[in-house]
Amino acid sequence: MIKVENFGKTFNNNSIALKKINFEVAEREFVVILGPSGSGKTTLLRTINGLVTRDSGTLHYNGKIISSGKELHEFRKKCGMIFQHYNLVSNISVVNNVLTGCLASTKWLQSLMFLFPLKYKIKALSCLNRVQLLEKAYETTSELSGGQKQRVGIARAIMQEPVILLADEPIANLDPEISYNIMSLLKDICKNDDISVICNLHQVDFALQFADRIICLVNGEIVINSPAEDLSPEEIYQAYKSEN
Repeated sequence: MIKVENFGKTFNNNSIALKKINFEVAEREFVVILGPSGSGKTTLLRTINGLVTRDSGTLHYNGKIISSGKELHEFRKKCGMIFQHYNLVSNISVVNNVLTGCLASTKWLQSLMFLFPLKYKIKALSCLNRVQLLEKAYETTSELSGGQKQRVGIARAIMQEPVILLADEPIANLDPEISYNIMSLLKDICKNDDISVICNLHQVDFALQFADRIICLVNGEIVINSPAEDLSPEEIYQAYKSEN
């Protein structure tokens, strides 16, 4: 479905973030990207959806090259993004935060005033029900717990009807039990809603438990790209040591 070919990125301070990154993601595949802090995980996700412009390489979607302009704009509509720090508007309702997931298909003035068509409001409530948060729909987002805010972020992402979810450290600020619940939700969405997932993590145990495939980045390079069932924690930790 998605093919990343020879992605490269160097920032203005001459730090190399990505070096010839190559991998593919199949339909309904749950891919976890592991790596030390600064290994390029976030940059990689942001180059896939165009938030960061890559210096080299090609992105393919269903056999078609996605370059720039209209093609990139249409592809980004298909990419739901889930952020470590939620990226929610704290002083508005939960359902209005979810509705921001359809901004790309709403007139600017209408979206500014949250005058969304009824069909979008119904859809937003359905997305909240999907993440088991429907009862919080009309509460102010600032009143929610961290795990609940991340569920709102997931609901906003699936509001786009994406073909792929890009999750950047979605459990970094959550305790183990809530982290497990969030990962279980993402895996369920992947398999039952036919949405591929690329998820950045630090937690090796969760990666081995939930991933179909694990990619390990070290210093901007892929050092592991294997089915999760073929890997052990020791192999992953050994790969981390190549950073030094």
